[in-house]
Amino acid sequence: MPDMLRGITIDDVTTRDMDDAIWVETMENGGWHVVVMITDVAKVIHKHSELDQLAISRVETRYYANGNSPMLPRRLADGKFSLWPGESKYVLVVDIILGMDLSIREIKISRTAMTSEAR
Repeated sequence: MPDMLRGITIDDVTTRDMDDAIWVETMENGGWHVVVMITDVAKVIHKHSELDQLAISRVETRYYANGNSPMLPRRLADGKFSLWPGESKYVLVVDIILGMDLSIREIKISRTAMTSEAR
């Protein structure tokens, strides 16, 4: 895997499919470096495949009082794609540089790997 980004997952403590993470650092100029990451399912789910069609038909993971109905099979959503602490996973990244006044100075979108440091 490529160089790793740092991050912590931001999904609710009851969520089994942890696919969102963030990392924020202050910069020397007083601004902020914000990195938002989401699991890159395209590394495993190929366009037009049966799993891709399943996800398209479900549109989203639906949450209920007593559980959820994920877009993808649980073995993938809760396992292979979840950003478990200490495990390297591929992610889509939105890298944002903010000024001291929180104005957006720069945005980059990329794909790489990250290791969650905490839930």
